[in-house]
Amino acid sequence: MFSLCIYAVAGGQGLEITPFVGWAGSNRAPLGYSSEVEGTDKDTFIRNGYSRGVRVTFNSHRYYGHEVTYLLTRAKVQTVKQDTSNDPRETLRGYANFHQFSYNFLLYWMPKNEWIRPYWTGGIEARHSSRPNIEGFPNSPTNNYGANYGWGIKFVFSRHAIVRVDLRDTWTGKPYDLRWVDVKTPGGLIRQVQATIGLGVGF
Repeated sequence: MFSLCIYAVAGGQGLEITPFVGWAGSNRAPLGYSSEVEGTDKDTFIRNGYSRGVRVTFNSHRYYGHEVTYLLTRAKVQTVKQDTSNDPRETLRGYANFHQFSYNFLLYWMPKNEWIRPYWTGGIEARHSSRPNIEGFPNSPTNNYGANYGWGIKFVFSRHAIVRVDLRDTWTGKPYDLRWVDVKTPGGLIRQVQATIGLGVGF
């Protein structure tokens, strides 16, 4: 019933629903240290991961549209553990889930009735970073905000069958609020490049 309501409201706009999978590459920005004793600012960082999600697009004009996205990335987190100054430094790795919600504006190069539609896109997003499954990791999940931009291409094989490829560059605040050696460096942004492919249905 919910889907029928959406269709009734947006049917004239051109509604697309696209599940997708992909890869997310992190720039490994330093996140601080999680040890009980002082470490280095580069002790903790996020590595690459794999993504999946869904995009809901409203094509409200021949050359532009609006889109909301939910993306889940499962990526590896690396940190260093040292409980006391007499203990050796131990490198630990675990996984965390990064839930991203975004709104994007799409500017198409070709009008609606074309079978191939490249586009530029830009938008804003929020990211929820779960606590990594690393024993002794000190901090709780965090929420951060940022923006993204990129481009994509859609192949419209029929009114109801769409294949799309997207490449997006995202920038959000750093998660986890860990400790820093240099008190002037906390905060800043972390970069993630997302490459995805999806098979969608249009209405």
